[in-house]
Amino acid sequence: MSPAANLGPTPSAARVMAREAQPKGLASSCALPASRNGFPLLPLRPEGAPVDLELVNALRDQLG
Repeated sequence: MSPAANLGPTPSAARVMAREAQPKGLASSCALPASRNGFPLLPLRPEGAPVDLELVNALRDQLG
């Protein structure tokens, strides 16, 4: 019997990728991502306010 026969079933590529994508610990899961959907995130400012759909629509209507 070959040594590879004792390793058990080989995990699929999807399982390996899912395992690697999991947070490695509490600190890494709480950190904000540097990008989302391929776009870089801007730093948060204390004086900043959340932007919602109403604000976006109001600004759009002012411009045009």
